[in-house]
Amino acid sequence: MRFHFRPLLLLPAVAIFIAAAILWGGVVLSKQVRVERVAGDGTALATFSSGLQEEIHSLENRYRDHLETLCRGDLDDSFTLRDSINAIVGVRQISTLDTNGQVEQHLLASEVEEDEAVIPLPVFDQNRLPVGRRHPFVIEDPASFNGTKDGTWGWLGSGSERFYFSKVSDHLPVRAIFRTK
Repeated sequence: MRFHFRPLLLLPAVAIFIAAAILWGGVVLSKQVRVERVAGDGTALATFSSGLQEEIHSLENRYRDHLETLCRGDLDDSFTLRDSINAIVGVRQISTLDTNGQVEQHLLASEVEEDEAVIPLPVFDQNRLPVGRRHPFVIEDPASFNGTKDGTWGWLGSGSERFYFSKVSDHLPVRAIFRTK
């Protein structure tokens, strides 16, 4: 019996051998994943954090300065006051109170579309809410609020009823209170 060389059978065998060689080479030469934990450099994070904190404080002080400038302006000129309110982002209303907690002036920003009766109005006593107003923002401790020195400022309330207050002067019985967004 004589052996006949059959190239048709040899071709698939060579193809399988080449495929196996490529597969083995891929496994051997493939990128091995190895996880190495490197200790972090806390100074870069601390530098970034302190820089960001300084910028936030700077922005807060600038915003407070804008509110203080508004407080110390002419609170009797309602046209100029409304323009000033509209120029400061986030201010929705300004109210001035006398030493008894009576509202002397109340002005809304132009962008406020709410019914004025439902907008919270800052008062010391809920019974002193002006006629037609339904939602007071009662200042919990009017004695400490009255006892503050000139230039005292701070934040009252929380959530959507957040107010900034500033005691402008002991001589002028006015406190400017801003409702912010």
